[in-house]
Amino acid sequence: IPGIRHSSVVDRAAQLFEEKFDTFFIADLEQYDVSGSYVTSSLQVVDTETVRRKFENRHLNNSFAAVYFPDVVIEADASNTIKVPPSVAIAGVLPGNDKNYGIYSAPMGLTRGAIPEATEVGVSLDNNDRQLLIGSTINPIVSGPNINGAIYPASQKTTYDSDSVLRRINIRRLVIDIRRRMRSL
Repeated sequence: IPGIRHSSVVDRAAQLFEEKFDTFFIADLEQYDVSGSYVTSSLQVVDTETVRRKFENRHLNNSFAAVYFPDVVIEADASNTIKVPPSVAIAGVLPGNDKNYGIYSAPMGLTRGAIPEATEVGVSLDNNDRQLLIGSTINPIVSGPNINGAIYPASQKTTYDSDSVLRRINIRRLVIDIRRRMRSL
């Protein structure tokens, strides 16, 4: 449900994916400015810490869902770019990762996670931001001159806040794939 960010919709969808037990949900986060106001205009500046804190307070805790931050600007055609929610960008990453490296491979980093046609991220993240987001089960999408401008997710965590292998997207997706294959036998 790209672009649908409201917490009640996202939290309910994550719950439904968990109940279904054989699908994986890539969710978009609500975005807030430094005052805690919901971002509804391009005039407002998204504040990473407020987004992180408000998401963390929701306690989503679900191994069938993942969230990414921030939005990504992609090249729509040779002369146009468009800002898209992270779920759109990640929807472009997963098939390439699966085809080239297998569903069991982590869809992150320069090799397996490069976002096709991405030109910039909506919010620049420093290393401290990245670590705080990862600690809150939010997958940061990063870019920078030290990586030749490539844009990619820097982690692959589900929103599951427990010490389990199911905290990793590739493991949850592998278990889902095995379950689907077993049902078809």
